[in-house]
Amino acid sequence: MYLKRLIAPLAIAVVALTVALGAAPAAQAANGCGPADWRGRFVPNSPIGFNFRSACNWHDNCYAVPWNRVAYSYAGAKDYCDRWFYYKMAQVCGYTSGLDFRWCMYVAYGYYNAVSRYGASAYRSAQRR
Repeated sequence: MYLKRLIAPLAIAVVALTVALGAAPAAQAANGCGPADWRGRFVPNSPIGFNFRSACNWHDNCYAVPWNRVAYSYAGAKDYCDRWFYYKMAQVCGYTSGLDFRWCMYVAYGYYNAVSRYGASAYRSAQRR
C-alpha cells in the first residue's frame, strides 16, 4: 500500500515533466503513453498495473485528426481529445473496485491533467502532420 502511495505521485510528476519538456517529434502512428522520443520511456503504459495503452493510442490518433473535423475551434478540439482520453482511462478503472478504483482514477486524472495543461505543443505538432 505504501508503495502505491509513493509511486502514483511520482508517475504523475514524470508524465507532467516529460510532456512539459516539449513536443515529441511527429510520429506516424500512435505510440502508447508519453512522447514518441526518448522521454516516452519514462511514461508507463500501465502505471501501477492499470493498462492505459489503448486510451493513450486513442489520444495520439485524436490529436492527429484535423481540428476542424472534431470541434468548432482549435482549443475545443484539443479539449475534446483530452476529455475523451480521461473518459477512456476511467473505463479502464471501471474494471477495478475499492481502493484500486480510487488509485486508478487518481492516476488517470494525473495523465489527463498532464496532457490538458502541458500538451499544447504535442497537439500543434500532431496537427502539422
